[in-house]
Amino acid sequence: GRQRCGSPRGVRCRRGHAASHRVRHRRCNGARLGVLLAHRQAALSVGRRKERFAADAVPRYARAWNMVDRGAGIRGRKRAGSPPVARQNFRLLGVVLFLAIYISVMVYTVYTSKPEGGEPEPTAKPALRQPPKQPELPPKPDDKAVGQVPPAIPSEPAENLQCGNPDALIGRIFQYDKNAPVDKQYKHAVRGYMMHVPKCGGTAFSSVVRRVMCELNEGDETVDCCNPGLCDVWTNRSCKGLAGCTGHVPNIPQLDNPDNAFSFTLIREPISRALSGYFYRCHNPNEDCYHVNEKFCPTGKMQRCKAADPPFVPWTFEQYVDQEDYQNIYTRMAGANKFPYTENLPMDDTYLAKAKATFEKFSLVGMQEAFAATVLAIHHIAGTEPAASDFEKVRSQMLSWNHSQDKEARARYAAVLKDKSSELYKKMAHVHRYDVQLYEHARTLFCEKIRGFEAEVGECFWRKDLVEGAKEGFEKLCGSA
Repeated sequence: GRQRCGSPRGVRCRRGHAASHRVRHRRCNGARLGVLLAHRQAALSVGRRKERFAADAVPRYARAWNMVDRGAGIRGRKRAGSPPVARQNFRLLGVVLFLAIYISVMVYTVYTSKPEGGEPEPTAKPALRQPPKQPELPPKPDDKAVGQVPPAIPSEPAENLQCGNPDALIGRIFQYDKNAPVDKQYKHAVRGYMMHVPKCGGTAFSSVVRRVMCELNEGDETVDCCNPGLCDVWTNRSCKGLAGCTGHVPNIPQLDNPDNAFSFTLIREPISRALSGYFYRCHNPNEDCYHVNEKFCPTGKMQRCKAADPPFVPWTFEQYVDQEDYQNIYTRMAGANKFPYTENLPMDDTYLAKAKATFEKFSLVGMQEAFAATVLAIHHIAGTEPAASDFEKVRSQMLSWNHSQDKEARARYAAVLKDKSSELYKKMAHVHRYDVQLYEHARTLFCEKIRGFEAEVGECFWRKDLVEGAKEGFEKLCGSA
């Protein structure tokens, strides 16, 4: 059977055959000896601790122990058995007394100290600069009557005219809380819609429309359209009351939204727009940040694309012209309500007809070639007063990898495309034929509206006190009346 050797760990010995009995017996004896030695060492340790405490610890802490535990003692413990607890209590008592004295002195100092002139006056909180009081906005107007300026054709010479609508909202810059959260929900009394077409001057265009939205909503620091600049969600300039402010998604159903008081967009000559897109980041196959096609190279990954298997070969401008994903983007946005760069979506006459009908619904389809006249028309429709800063064309500097490889290429292609008899121009005019037709339709609508606005207010429409060359740029695009 089994025999326990007396070890706390349960060492066991088995009595067996004579050949192995001696080995096992030695193991049992060794285990017994180990247990006895352990017990002896423990007893010696306990004894030493008792002697040390009796000789040293008790005299050292007896005084503190008597102070803390005098009389009643510590509940459940003997006085001679818990000197560490007494030491902790003594230190805690000292800390509490020190903090109490320190706080009392500080409070007494604060309340008894007075300036020589008497009680100090409370510091006034600096108030935000408030804009001048604005005239009360009319109830929910339609897109043709948003603060429309009444006809007032002057009879004085143009140089003596005092232009400007005294009832219009005056252009100004507002103070804005830059620490406001991006997702803050703002209240907009007037809402609007804009379609941001890429590479058509949308940076400067969106800055103007945001300022118009700010003033129509009695702009102050609580309106997210009032910090100057383009539509950009990353810098807290989203302008949530302006649908389509950020991004290039067309969202055409917003044209039929009765809550929108106006709708604006801006386009340019399609061939020059396509040339600009190739030399701008994100708008060409060599820097595809919109993930248009899997065979394109993403933005900033050219070295990785070239090292792939098979290696990526950068697209030339001629190959870019043939790529259907970047063709007829006006027709795709306005006719199909699709992102401007979309794979496997060829355009046809049906989409062109829908796009023309869509452009006719806008309050204004502006022309980048007549940007000053476009800005004046926006303020005329909204009933706001333009500012000189509205006419500054803000150009983005995010040039593409294509530009870095050959900085003279864009100028060379632009010179070739000026010649409408060149093969390159004829090819681009053919592949962008739907956008070319849509552009001509939008140009006709634009010219008719501007002439109508000029007929309402005369030469004051051109605001020569703020901008020069607005009428000349319009006549260059539309011809003289």
